Amino acid sequence: MPNSKVFLLTRPRHDALMRYFFAWSDPLVAMASSKGFNVCDLHDGKANKALLESYIAKNCPSLILFNGHGTTDTIHGDQDKVIVDADSKCRRSIVYARSCSCGERLGHDLVKGGARTFIGYRRDFYCGCSYEHLVDPKKDKLAARFLGPSNLIISTLLKGGTAEEAYQRSVGAMHKNFMEMISSRADYKERYAARYLLSNMAHQVLLGDALAMA
Repeated sequence: MPNSKVFLLTRPRHDALMRYFFAWSDPLVAMASSKGFNVCDLHDGKANKALLESYIAKNCPSLILFNGHGTTDTIHGDQDKVIVDADSKCRRSIVYARSCSCGERLGHDLVKGGARTFIGYRRDFYCGCSYEHLVDPKKDKLAARFLGPSNLIISTLLKGGTAEEAYQRSVGAMHKNFMEMISSRADYKERYAARYLLSNMAHQVLLGDALAMA
């Protein structure tokens, strides 16, 4: 059985997009600690397959966040090396993958392999960015339109919500942001990026136990 007070996350930082994911994971790490979770933070070079499998086997996390590039069959870690594939085991964990395309097949494989729940994306996961904020991605208001709703998935689960509640809160926040991004008050960057947020919303999936709690 999982330890309900363990939150494991991977967050490589080897390219610009991963630096955004890394920075936007900071508040989730802080929240997890404040809620009494033991945090297993596999950052930078620690985001590798051997360490990940070892940490999962030893700690049995109830909640996992994968930050990384992905495909329909894999999730990647540091330097884009594969750390999760169809044979990976996330037994009894709720898994959220902030990765491209892995909701198409890999999510189903992980649930079949024992994960309680998988939340991810059937197609690319997009994040609008203003790269002048690369030094401090948390100040990027355009990125907030994408990563704020994404973070809601983990924060809702850390606060005791169900997987379904986490999924729906994220979708609701994306819809709200999308409507604001196509309004007359939005600037050009927001209006252009709105289509990509809409894609995230359309392709976010929830697989497995919708009532699972971390």
